Amino acid sequence: MTAKSYDPNTPQFLSDSFAISQKQVQLNFQTLFDAFARNHVSLTAAANAGNHNVIELLGQPNPIQTDVGEINIYTKNVEEQTEQVFFRYQGNPGQEFQFTNYQIYSLPPEKGLNQYFTFLPGRLIVYFGDFKGATKQNPGTITLELNPGIAKKIIGMTFCPNITIANSPSVRVLPEENGFFKKIDVFSSTGFELGPPDSFYIIVAET
Repeated sequence: MTAKSYDPNTPQFLSDSFAISQKQVQLNFQTLFDAFARNHVSLTAAANAGNHNVIELLGQPNPIQTDVGEINIYTKNVEEQTEQVFFRYQGNPGQEFQFTNYQIYSLPPEKGLNQYFTFLPGRLIVYFGDFKGATKQNPGTITLELNPGIAKKIIGMTFCPNITIANSPSVRVLPEENGFFKKIDVFSSTGFELGPPDSFYIIVAET
């Protein structure tokens, strides 16, 4: 009976013929291929074959022991935050330390605007949320205020209407105020609408 998993003892003897070991050798290769495909670009891909494309960090309730010559990177749940990345140097040199400080903050909704922000490693702040678009009662440009107002450089932004028949709005970053970008105008991209449609947005900036 052919084994259904990798068998390191195939072929068992150098004198084994292919007739004896062929099926298990093929199964071994397929098993390795399938295992390696997890979190990697496929070995048969036209480009970047074998490269990592996903990294999974296992959640741990307690610090992990580290021997000499190794480090440990893992996640732990932090009270009132979420799962964060933790790091421990080789040889159990003492206390682990928290490597990330990811947390989503929300601001009080106002005038059809829902605002959130979070910080990412590298002194980045991400603003995101959604807003109600222009109406007959309130046509024209909508001005988004970036709160907290600590964006020194806008890296990128995306505005996406939340209805499929609408055009994506146009945006204009307003001049700096005391070295910080604090406001962004959102308006119709065609000039035929009352103003921007109901939209989602995400803005990435340096602090």
